Amino acid sequence: MFIKSNLNVDTFSVGFKITVRHNAGHKTPSHRDPKTRSIREIRDNPRFRQFPKIEIDKWARTWYDLTSGRIRIGEQRLNTQRIELNRILEVIGRIAETTADGDFIYRGEPEHYEKVSSSLWRECDKVFGAEQFDIETIQQRMLTVAKDYTHHEEDNFEILTELQHYGGHTNLIDFTIDNHIALFFACDGFPEKPGRIILFQRTEKTNEEYKIKEPQNPRNRVIAQKSIFVRPPKGFIEPEHFTVIDIPGLLKEPMLNHLQKQHGISTKTVYNDLHGFIRNQSAHQRTYIEIYKSEPAQHKDFLLQDRS
Repeated sequence: MFIKSNLNVDTFSVGFKITVRHNAGHKTPSHRDPKTRSIREIRDNPRFRQFPKIEIDKWARTWYDLTSGRIRIGEQRLNTQRIELNRILEVIGRIAETTADGDFIYRGEPEHYEKVSSSLWRECDKVFGAEQFDIETIQQRMLTVAKDYTHHEEDNFEILTELQHYGGHTNLIDFTIDNHIALFFACDGFPEKPGRIILFQRTEKTNEEYKIKEPQNPRNRVIAQKSIFVRPPKGFIEPEHFTVIDIPGLLKEPMLNHLQKQHGISTKTVYNDLHGFIRNQSAHQRTYIEIYKSEPAQHKDFLLQDRS
């Protein structure tokens, strides 16, 4: 006589999850491995006596394979997260150890460039190549013209920071006084390539030589990024004046997640103005288009009527 069974995942899982978790790590003789013992314990459980034993065995074997697999995957994921966290803390620890005995500022770069240089120097280098040029003379001539467009500001440095803010080429190099923000910049982009943190020690000599200075009238993003600017006389910083800490490409995404969860640092907080929105406009635009496409026609008609 065949007994119709209502045995399903929901009915079966409650008692069996506990059995699998209990037995998965328990050492037994080869003739009674955890899977065999789990099935026997389920078969003897009063909760399942109403069901045919053959069906219990079938469900037990399937559920054991699924559940124990999930446990292994979960353990692997936890191990990966622990390894990533250890590597993140190792990088942060190296920064702290290197800068413990000095006054440092930080710069994050998402890939390894030939020099730590200003954007104006890079533009000039494309033109002059190996030929020598005076970056400050070129910048001064640019400033003379820029002043015709700035009716409210006369200070050269403040004009340069404003140009930098709007994406203009200047002989300023962005640094920050917060190493976590520098880590964000080192990991924000080129996920397949290693990034780096530049540690630049401030001393009386470097302050004077590189004209290290904070803006007097900072804008939103400059405040959020805790920016400080370096104005190198040659357009780049000599390698002996800074230390580099590498960020492996595979660590970039975990680092960004860590910075957001633990320090509240993200694209939205670092680029917290309309220029930040424009920087990520293509991503926003795709989202708005997809939302619009998924909306019902009646809702679109209602929005059109509401605007009229």
